[in-house]
Amino acid sequence: MRIFLRLIPFVSLLGLLTLFGMGISRQSSIPAVQQSARPSSQEVAIPASENPSISVNSPQSIMEADPNLKNQLPDVHGNSPIVPQISPSGAGTIQKQPVSEIETLSRLPLFLQNFAKEWKLEQSGGCMEAWDFRPGLTKLPDWLYTPENADGLNTTNAYYILAGMLIRNKIVDASACPSGGLVSTSADNLAANNCGMNAALPAVINWQNRFDRLIYDVSQQSGIPAVLLKNVFRQESQFWPGVFLMETEGGLGQMTSIGADTLLMWSNSLFDNICSKSFSQDVCDQGYTNLNAAEKAILQGALFQLVNASCPDCVGGVDVQQADFSVSVFAENLLSNCKQAGAIVDETSKVKYPSLVSTYPDLWKMTLFSYNAGPGCLERAVRRAWLQDPNSLLTWDRVVAQVDSECVGGINYVSEITR
Repeated sequence: MRIFLRLIPFVSLLGLLTLFGMGISRQSSIPAVQQSARPSSQEVAIPASENPSISVNSPQSIMEADPNLKNQLPDVHGNSPIVPQISPSGAGTIQKQPVSEIETLSRLPLFLQNFAKEWKLEQSGGCMEAWDFRPGLTKLPDWLYTPENADGLNTTNAYYILAGMLIRNKIVDASACPSGGLVSTSADNLAANNCGMNAALPAVINWQNRFDRLIYDVSQQSGIPAVLLKNVFRQESQFWPGVFLMETEGGLGQMTSIGADTLLMWSNSLFDNICSKSFSQDVCDQGYTNLNAAEKAILQGALFQLVNASCPDCVGGVDVQQADFSVSVFAENLLSNCKQAGAIVDETSKVKYPSLVSTYPDLWKMTLFSYNAGPGCLERAVRRAWLQDPNSLLTWDRVVAQVDSECVGGINYVSEITR
């Protein structure tokens, strides 16, 4: 999630680095290819159990770095889920990963290990329930679709950043390729070149689908649409659950300090659990919003550690068990963001429920915008749009027209997630 305006105070950031001895995770979006085609609309179905951006290289910049790739690169913005120009049997082989002997989450402080064992995502009707919509009455676009089973989430896309990370972490052997399969061996360009993509494609396809069962199960439990959750991971990290160039954003959903702030503010169960393991009960009884900056920073730092699965000592450079656990945390984060977006609409329009003045897809776009650009950007745009015409439906198009210039990156982010 890109956060453009609200950055953690320097003192808090320094405190986190001192407290935890590791970089704080980051939240940013990475260029991604089109997901596999899905139905254009679906019935709303709630199961009964139901910033400154990171600098990464798009295929265009890859071609500039390696002109020989110009006629070989797949159309990463096209609709075809298969990459015909790349053969899985190309140069390089996938290295078989030995089973890691490191225990699940064992690298984390004991109190975080206990939190991961005890905290469970609660059953929820999702944002539809939070916004007071009724299921089954409206057609939904494909990006708000939840398939009948996890197999419906399968994609077969060529992700150049993911390929580069698989190569860099020795999950894929592309040593037979120029530059070891990478556009650049430096840390400022993470993408694979075309030969590296050729070598990594089977692993890339396997990796982008390795979380599908978890995403589907978490969707059933949280009410967050499964395709939307996978799209967020696609856009934020290309499914690599660690960090990239910055150490202030990390995990499948690239959480930042502001992302953690929203989560702790709106998820009472998560706050109560993690706070009780960090502070005395009288401190936690104050509630998150009444904690001081240092106390908030400690809790934010703890969440950063939970979702950032980077692990230099683990096989492949990531703790896959920790990455699995983080899927639930990111679902809870999206749910917290939709509650915050709903509260902004309610407060501005003076209505009891957002469903009275907006639509379900439009409110999700506002939520994604806030998730990326920050709630301040959303609040200002919603206020202006509403004051301009308080008698008309509050649509995403009306909000977009009122977005501050420094927040426009969030508009592009929404377009990528919802395409």
